[in-house]
Amino acid sequence: MKKKRNFTVFTALVLAICLFCAAGLSGCGAGDVTDGTVPSSSEASQPESTASTAASEPERTPDLAGLAARLEYLGYVSRGENDANVKTPKYDFIGAIDGVRYSGVRVGSSVFNIELYQYDPNNLNETAQRYLDEVKSTGKITVLENFDSISAMLSDNGKYLLIYSDGSTDEENLQYKAKVEEVVKTYE
Repeated sequence: MKKKRNFTVFTALVLAICLFCAAGLSGCGAGDVTDGTVPSSSEASQPESTASTAASEPERTPDLAGLAARLEYLGYVSRGENDANVKTPKYDFIGAIDGVRYSGVRVGSSVFNIELYQYDPNNLNETAQRYLDEVKSTGKITVLENFDSISAMLSDNGKYLLIYSDGSTDEENLQYKAKVEEVVKTYE
């Protein structure tokens, strides 16, 4: 009887270990199972269609948060895991009242930043006026002396500044930039 009891205890212990391992390992890699290939740049950078997304369109608020939410909703920028791709830059030194920077934007073989700044067009300080005048006249902004100017544009209402640091001239990149610029340009 002692031998049979040891066998039953041993079997129960092995069975318990197997169940524990099966339960613990079944969650590993969930959603990460791939064939080892990286999605093409067109797959990775294209915004999801609104029909396939479960999230509803965010309310359009007349501020930088609303514009950023719109770009995120359309899939042009991503907050990343735990908001790792989003930073609040020093916006006051260019006269803005708010700012957000999305890093790690990927289009084609380019990885770049998209920065958005909000201004109060009815209450511009001297610094803001200087930077906005430069953008209006050149389509670029020089944030630091002795550094190259960066492509920038203003929204139609003069409230939002877009700094788009991708210098690629590939067709895919130019189309992506045009889509982002259109959203920013027309955002109220």
